[in-house]
Amino acid sequence: MTLDVPNEIPSQQIGGLAAARIRYMDDALASAIALGAKQHVILGAPAASPNSPLRVFHTGHPDIDQQSLCSALEESGFQFEQISFFSWLGASRYLTAQDTIARLAFIGSLPTGSSVVFDYAVERTPVDPSDQMAMDALASRCGKPGELLRLFINPTALDRLLRAAGFHHIEDLGPREIETRYRSQLNGITHFVNARV
Repeated sequence: MTLDVPNEIPSQQIGGLAAARIRYMDDALASAIALGAKQHVILGAPAASPNSPLRVFHTGHPDIDQQSLCSALEESGFQFEQISFFSWLGASRYLTAQDTIARLAFIGSLPTGSSVVFDYAVERTPVDPSDQMAMDALASRCGKPGELLRLFINPTALDRLLRAAGFHHIEDLGPREIETRYRSQLNGITHFVNARV
C-alpha cells in the first residue's frame, strides 16, 4: 500500500492557520491587557493590525538580533519597567537557536506579567512521514528567496528553555488543540505558545 501525500499544503490549511494565529494573538493580547500590559511589541510582520489601547512598537524585521532589538526599542521610547506584550507570529522560524534564546531571555527579563505569543513547528523526528512531508511543503511554500526556515523545535526542550528564561506560565497548544479551539484545519505540525513572566 502506498501513501499518497500532496507535495503542497492545501491553501485552506494555510488560510486556516493564518486565521487561527490572529485569533490566538487577539486572545493573548486581551489576557495581557487584563494583567496590566501597557506596550505591544510586534516582532516581524504583524499577523493583523493591532487594535488595542496599548502603545505599539513594530520592529519590521523577523531576524533583528537582541542588541538591535533593545536599541531600537530604547530609541522608540519603550519603557523597560512596564509590563509588555510581544507578538512574534510567523517570524520565529527565521532565527537561529542562539538568537531565539537571546530574544526569549530578553523578554523573560522584563517585569512580571510581560508575555510573548509565538508559533513554531515541531522538529522532524517526532512526527510521522506524512507530517514530515507536510513540513517540507510548508517550508518551501512559506520561505522567501535567501531566507532559511528553521522549523525544528522539540516541545519539551522549548518548555525547559522558556522556564530557564524566566517564564512561569506557559501555554503550548498542539495542532489538535488549535483545531478544536479555533475550528481550523491545520497541517498537523504547528504549535501556538503564550508564555508569561
